[in-house]
Amino acid sequence: MFKLAFSNIIETAYYGDRTGKQIKDEIISTIKELTNLGVLDIRRRFFKENEDGTFSPNVAEIHHFITEIAESNGVGESAVSLLQSGCKAVSSSSRSVFENSVTNVVNSDVVDIET
Repeated sequence: MFKLAFSNIIETAYYGDRTGKQIKDEIISTIKELTNLGVLDIRRRFFKENEDGTFSPNVAEIHHFITEIAESNGVGESAVSLLQSGCKAVSSSSRSVFENSVTNVVNSDVVDIET
């Protein structure tokens, strides 16, 4: 719906006191800002800021997230046990479950715009 509505804004036409171009620019600016907020949410959740301003993975949160995915998607008690003992999800035969879950988190936090 968004794409249809956005494409029907005529840049040279006036809508009240603003041109279509001004409205489109404001919409794009808003989308960029929402995206930036989503990026910050992901960064806060999965990374820790170091003293020098750089970021490192928050291993505990990532481990918790991956274990939560395994438990809620029924990949099996043995997979959960392996993850809890330090094995990597890439060694799991159902790694696509993890890949899809990470993609869903990023999409919902960063690019969740109805189109």
